This record gives sequence, structure tokens and C-alpha cells, in this order.
Amino acid sequence: MTGVNVHEGASDNGNSNSRGSHGCITINPSDSESFFGNFSWGSNGVTGNSTGTISILRGNQTERSNKTTSIKNTAAARQKEYNKMMAKINYLDLKYKQ
Repeated sequence: MTGVNVHEGASDNGNSNSRGSHGCITINPSDSESFFGNFSWGSNGVTGNSTGTISILRGNQTERSNKTTSIKNTAAARQKEYNKMMAKINYLDLKYKQ
């Protein structure tokens, strides 16, 4: 799925049964500042240029914890491979500039 908006959920009904969205992923207002602080925002503070992946995990606490660990491990392995590739590119760049 692409092009999904994420915003702070404000309740239309004055309670947690409505988060004020017609299908967007909503962030609990008490978590929103921490969540949105991970992204770069434009001058209007509403849109930005950040991209990424959101994983929505369902299940009991153990299942979510295991999946979270798996996602983190996969991301770390990909970052390690990326770093290796960039080191090779930088090495070749320096080598051919001489």
C-alpha cells in the first residue's frame, strides 16, 4: 500500500471510539509529538519530504515483540550491507580520482 496519510487522531465523539479519520492511520495524541519528531517537515509544519515504512503489528504482546525484533534485525542487516556497499563505492571513487 502506498500514499497512506498518517496524522494525530482527534476524537470526533469526545472519546477514544473515534479518532477523527476516514481511513488514515492515526497516532494517539499523547504519542504524536514523539512519533512525528522522527520526520523532516516543510516550512508549513504539515507536509515534509520524509519517506519510510510503517509496520502495523497485531497479535498479543509476545507476537508483536517477536515481529518487532525481526523487523529491527532485518533493518540492521540491510543497513550493514548498505554501509559495505558505500565503503566500496567511496574506495573506488578515491582510487580513480588519483
